Amino acid sequence: MVQYNERPSFHTLRLRQNISLGELIRVTPTVAPDDIIVFDKVGKAETYVVDLVLASLSRLSGTCYTHADVGDIIFLLSTNREMSKHTSMLPTQPTLSQLRHYYDLSVYKVSQATEIDPKTIYFMFLGQPALRKNAEAVLEVISRFTGIGYTLQNTQIPLVEELVTH
Repeated sequence: MVQYNERPSFHTLRLRQNISLGELIRVTPTVAPDDIIVFDKVGKAETYVVDLVLASLSRLSGTCYTHADVGDIIFLLSTNREMSKHTSMLPTQPTLSQLRHYYDLSVYKVSQATEIDPKTIYFMFLGQPALRKNAEAVLEVISRFTGIGYTLQNTQIPLVEELVTH
């Protein structure tokens, strides 16, 4: 899979802080241990799991960790736990609507993963013009989730004309 950034993984941060997986599981009782183990091992989890585990790591280490501090997070964006096998192909340059339907993406989960308002995500999925930074953020989390590098160059996303001031 493509490396998207240079931030350390959750696993690396946990080890740097000398916090055991058992201790992390113990102080995060509202999250299933298997979900914590998978997130620690491969960086894949529901947004609420990421948030709760980061909060626990922050409490244990005395350092505040957020999504921005951790690299290689793969947010689960689909309404299904497992991505289904598809019998149809996506177009060469899919729209966000096509990506949403193909991967069964949840507006809410994409919103949580990108920290962009759900209404904005909803209208982006409907094909409304989007701010470049929002489109890039959405494409990044979809790329991480699918393992396919979606960009503004290989998708069809209308962008809002951004005002240029001198």
